[in-house]
Amino acid sequence: MWTQGDRTVHTSAAGIDERGRVAGCEHLTFDAVSPGANVAVGSAVTFVDGYPNFLHAAYWPGTGARAPMALPHPAGASPDSGSSTFAASDDDRVGGTFYDWETMKSSAVVWSCASKQAYVPK
Repeated sequence: MWTQGDRTVHTSAAGIDERGRVAGCEHLTFDAVSPGANVAVGSAVTFVDGYPNFLHAAYWPGTGARAPMALPHPAGASPDSGSSTFAASDDDRVGGTFYDWETMKSSAVVWSCASKQAYVPK
């Protein structure tokens, strides 16, 4: 639960709301850290009726005070899709899963050059 005593309340950064959450998402988890570069990856989640929905792959570069970023969905993906990440390497690759709710299919994904693909959500 977010409280006024939380250090992220009333802070701001591109892609982060005033309560320290990824823009448009209510929950952020980092599930893996690369061994040398300290890149952290995970998922930004929005809840609908109390259930997790709208997962998006999250990426943090490992240094500096930069905000967590999102990784793009594959080209041609429907807007009703989700992704999450579970592995990060020191050679700028990130592994995870992509879900396309329109086609009801999922697949493994590797984002090569992840630092160049990551963007700050609006």
